[in-house]
Amino acid sequence: MDLQTISVASDLFFEHVQEVISPQPASVASRVFCKGIEELRGKIVITDPDLVRSKPYVMLKAFALSAKENIPIHFRSRKLVASICKDIDPKWRSSRKCAKYFIEILANIRESTVLEQLMDSGLLTSFIPEFEHLRALVIHDVYHVNTVDKHLAESVVQLNKLREKYLSIFQNIEDENVLLLATFLHDIAKGMGGGHAEKGAEIVKDIGKRLGLTNSQIECLSFLVRNHLYLIDNATRRDLEDESLILKFARHIKRLDRLNMLYLITIADSLATGPNVWNDWKEALLLEVYHKIAHLLEQQELVDPDRISAVNWMKQKVSELLGESAQDILPILPEDYLLSFTPQAISFHIGLKNEMGKKQVLCVPEDRGSFWSVLLMTTDRTGLLSKICGTFALYNLNILQAQIFTLKDGTVVDVLDVRSFANNTFSEVNWDGLCRDLKMAVQDRLGLNHRLAEKFSRLHLMEHKVSIRPKTRVVIDNQQSDFYTIIEVYAQDSPCLLYSITKTLADFNINIHKAKIGSSADQVVDVFYVLDSLGQRIEDEGLVNELEKALEYAATSCLF
Repeated sequence: MDLQTISVASDLFFEHVQEVISPQPASVASRVFCKGIEELRGKIVITDPDLVRSKPYVMLKAFALSAKENIPIHFRSRKLVASICKDIDPKWRSSRKCAKYFIEILANIRESTVLEQLMDSGLLTSFIPEFEHLRALVIHDVYHVNTVDKHLAESVVQLNKLREKYLSIFQNIEDENVLLLATFLHDIAKGMGGGHAEKGAEIVKDIGKRLGLTNSQIECLSFLVRNHLYLIDNATRRDLEDESLILKFARHIKRLDRLNMLYLITIADSLATGPNVWNDWKEALLLEVYHKIAHLLEQQELVDPDRISAVNWMKQKVSELLGESAQDILPILPEDYLLSFTPQAISFHIGLKNEMGKKQVLCVPEDRGSFWSVLLMTTDRTGLLSKICGTFALYNLNILQAQIFTLKDGTVVDVLDVRSFANNTFSEVNWDGLCRDLKMAVQDRLGLNHRLAEKFSRLHLMEHKVSIRPKTRVVIDNQQSDFYTIIEVYAQDSPCLLYSITKTLADFNINIHKAKIGSSADQVVDVFYVLDSLGQRIEDEGLVNELEKALEYAATSCLF
């Protein structure tokens, strides 16, 4: 007997005890929903076991009424369901009435209790046997707070709660039944080894057929399950200013309806995973990639963006703001830089640039709620980003995203989104001290190695070492971006991980142009858009292999 069975039996026992010691008065009104299902004393009761045996859909109808009316099912009726569903003819899984009531359950639940009782009674796995292996399945990472079965139930609850906030998106979805099913089944292949999204996409095809979905509905359901991580992975790991990449996203998704469903599934999945998974920063990135893809999908043809026209428009607007000085400034502004900021922001940067000669390093922090944006301006030099990462770690700042630009005169304009890993507020950070130490670091007057080792000793990070360390993995890709090599480093988190990685890249004289820091299960994912010292992508096979090994070592040997 497993712990889940003991838990269910205990719940039923105590419900019985509660009924005995605190019986509700017999005068409490009852009502008949339909033949065989009634409400009695505030509980839904199945009154005709023989009817249920001959017409199994009545059991799902009872749960559908429970979800719609927000009335719990009596424990005796759940025991009845548990005893009956073991011996039901498997043909009931293809019943159209059963499919109808199952969808009604998903559409109406506002708390996960109904679905959990559906699982605990054995009715769900009798109806969808592919769900059996998920029963009480634990995912061993720091993010998932529920077992997989309860996570999927909570995902549907969160999806239904999103309707009020995202009503306009819901109204533009052609088939909400497919959305509900994809949300509930998106992790159906968890526990089957790697590639759960791809495996799940195949599994749901058979489920869709039994539920009576059309071929187009099944194809859409499979697509959503296969790509349920597509938006959040790309939003947090890819350069959203790369218009050619956004075009690839749009061509992959193809339809606005699918984009809308993926967007909602992503949010529901994140909210259901745990309290530390969803935040304002991820929400902003997801919304940004959603709008950019939607803009392209709303066009009749998915054509390459007119980059030249966009650059010329930006030059005109910046010129209007800068006046006569524009003729000296515009030639030093790279196209990527022009396309990454508003004309007003560029004008502000140029104003600060004139002050930089005196201060050498300018640091302008801005409070944006759940994260802070820090504008850094200095002169380019080898290993600059690693020095920034190391200094930020000294001040308990975790870098979420970095946009890194070098103007043609050597001026560096970096915008870093950060958050405190020590739970400090914006006002509690010593920004003046940070700027002072940054200046010392870039001038090679600050020993970051010994300072970081002193701050983050092995004893201080023992909590990171006692758990099983996930395997470090490095991926070097030249296919995703038309302009850069993309390096992904999957590793266990550490305050100095980013410093160690960027220092290694500097040792290879590799220039980092953009960086994003995300998460995957119990690992962080550091993503870098890079070019070599000659401004070329890293395509030499020998160098790629050497770089992979060096980055793996840097990530696994980071002791502080």
